[in-house]
Amino acid sequence: MSEGQVWVDEKPTEDYNDSGGLEKQVAFPNIEKLRILGMDNLNMIWHTEFHSDSFCKLKLLKVEQGNKLLNIFPPNMLRRFQNLEHLGVDYCASLEEVFDLRSLMSEKESHVVTAFKLKIMYVRNLQKLKKVWNTNPHGILSFQNLHLVEAWKCPSLKSLFPASVALGLPQLEELLLLNCGVEEIVAEEERLGEAPKFVFPKISSFRLWELPKLKSFYPGRHTSEWPVLKKIKVYLCNEVPVFDPELQSTQGACTQDQLDLFHKLRVLELRCFDRASTEFPFGILHRFQNMEKLVVTCGYLKELFPCQLVDEEEHTLARIRCLKLGYLPDLEKIWNQDLRVDQLLQNLETLELRTSLKYLVTSSTARSLVQLSVMSIRECNMVTEIVASNGDEAGNEIIFRKLESLKLDCLASLTSFSSVNFTFRFPRLTEVIVTNCPKMKNFSLGILSTPRLQKVWLSEEKDKGDWKGDLNITIQQLHI
Repeated sequence: MSEGQVWVDEKPTEDYNDSGGLEKQVAFPNIEKLRILGMDNLNMIWHTEFHSDSFCKLKLLKVEQGNKLLNIFPPNMLRRFQNLEHLGVDYCASLEEVFDLRSLMSEKESHVVTAFKLKIMYVRNLQKLKKVWNTNPHGILSFQNLHLVEAWKCPSLKSLFPASVALGLPQLEELLLLNCGVEEIVAEEERLGEAPKFVFPKISSFRLWELPKLKSFYPGRHTSEWPVLKKIKVYLCNEVPVFDPELQSTQGACTQDQLDLFHKLRVLELRCFDRASTEFPFGILHRFQNMEKLVVTCGYLKELFPCQLVDEEEHTLARIRCLKLGYLPDLEKIWNQDLRVDQLLQNLETLELRTSLKYLVTSSTARSLVQLSVMSIRECNMVTEIVASNGDEAGNEIIFRKLESLKLDCLASLTSFSSVNFTFRFPRLTEVIVTNCPKMKNFSLGILSTPRLQKVWLSEEKDKGDWKGDLNITIQQLHI
């Protein structure tokens, strides 16, 4: 163990009192790292009459498996830990709060602001945790240095931040909530008066996973700014959190301020809708005017893009460069045939699908994929062909001008890329991977041009391949 570190486990030491806390005479004025593990009989960590210099240099604290602890920081000890930078609390079965602020709020010196250096905080596997902060610090305590906050498997946790804490997080870069009972990320506070404005100048991504009770970011009227937010991942949440109630209720065109709310967001991932959610939440699209990647997986959507979209939604979809869809067993079609698909797909470069569709695109849709460079179709047991006829055979040539990579994997019913007698041209195609497609007998029925293709790979690792001088002939020979 290096200097400035103390690990305390279930073995008693001369400096430890199992029924109370660390003894008064133990000052530890120079300790920087402290880990407390498996202290099942520990009622409190800190003695109420500690020497004033105790733990003043502590930078890292980890508390694990302290099953009788009710809190981590009592109010009389809080200001001793101003230099704490890393806090982790895990598997404390009785813990109800991390920071106990109640009596602190009535102290005479409560007008003095204490700024904590805390940068990283995680709370995990805390079955009874109700609040991280049991009351609003109201500016008496500042957590303005927080960079990363994670909460995992805390089913009793109803909200993460008090409003006064959330109003002062200029350094926060990443937020993760996983499998918690959270109903709102920031708890409402009456004394804030008019609609508060939450500004997160450094958050570039956040993940919301398995939050079935989540209803909103903040339950009351508010505004928010996320100037550098680039990625949102939502997984197993019945609702996509509303960041500004006024946006949700806006009718017609959005104001420029509303459109600028997430102007740098590039990636939106939505995973695991419940069975009651059969429609894609298009009401959120107009907020993400510059979104380039959309991922939708694990749900019961029947149709992704409906026939009626307002101008803002069409504008957003037209900017998408990467579309990934997966594990959507009830999906009947990706886009309605009445959509102006040629405009919506004009910038799409990557298309990755794992669905139950019988075909992926119609011939007219395929002609709209003018920028498509990567197409990957996997684990679609129902798909029989990739490009199907839509009855309009005007112009029987389809050119994938920029397609470079085509991957077909685990397609049990696939018989061909297209069963229609079209001419297909792939002037840039250099990679074709076909694996586990037992019914695929040919690529297409019509004229086929692949001037740059030199091999069909039979494994993802590209350690096995074949080439007979022609893509159709090569596919036909695969099962002989």
